[in-house]
Amino acid sequence: MSETINLITNSKVTKKDFIFDFKELYGHTEDWLKWRQFTVIESKYVEKVGPNGKSYEIHWITNRGIDAYSQYNVDIIWTITDMNDIPAEIDGKKLILQKGSINFDMSAYLTVDKENKWENQPWMRLFKGFFDKFIYKSTMNRMKTELWQISTELQAEVKSFLELYRYNQ
Repeated sequence: MSETINLITNSKVTKKDFIFDFKELYGHTEDWLKWRQFTVIESKYVEKVGPNGKSYEIHWITNRGIDAYSQYNVDIIWTITDMNDIPAEIDGKKLILQKGSINFDMSAYLTVDKENKWENQPWMRLFKGFFDKFIYKSTMNRMKTELWQISTELQAEVKSFLELYRYNQ
């Protein structure tokens, strides 16, 4: 098992009883991550239809290799509840938007020894500890700062997207 350095950030964006374009939000967020060279894997997609509308639970596992030793990871869980399609007119165009509650939960963390090469032999584990604490320390600190910035930007992007594309009935 590769070693995961501490959690860099865990943040949420929540909107209740909100009008938005789910397809555009979903696609925009995925494009944003891919533009920053993250691989996006949808590990879970559950859609349920209930008496108050559709509910979704979507899990994304994303990562970006930094070097042969490290990678950034951003795990995202989308939870959408009570979502229903509603008609809207914007700039003279008739659209179908969605109304519901959104929870965007994101965790960002740094993984080192991503291929688990240094854990196989006891003397390699010892060297790995020395390497992480003394040789790779400044690089690791720089990567933690960069990942924190990326995750903060992603959270701000989702928030601003929801605010920018907020629609009134």
